[in-house]
Amino acid sequence: MDSAHRLQPPRTAADGFLAASAAAFEWLAASSSRAWSWYRQRRIAAETFEMLGTLDDRSLRDLGLDRMELRSAAAEAAGQAERTRLQVLERIY
Repeated sequence: MDSAHRLQPPRTAADGFLAASAAAFEWLAASSSRAWSWYRQRRIAAETFEMLGTLDDRSLRDLGLDRMELRSAAAEAAGQAERTRLQVLERIY
């Protein structure tokens, strides 16, 4: 006998309920994870923006930033926006 003709155990309403409950729980867990990740990114961006905002214009220039760029720099630091600023590493010999 091939597998298509084998006897299958009877499915009950409880089996369907358990399967639907498991799927709903997986969806809820994934949604919660995405929401927490979004919240963390927003907090990091807000904290970075606030910290950069406390610096004077000269310090910001030393970092290569203008006051008008603070929000986008914070979004890049938090991973909310693509990094577009030139990143330079100095090597000390």
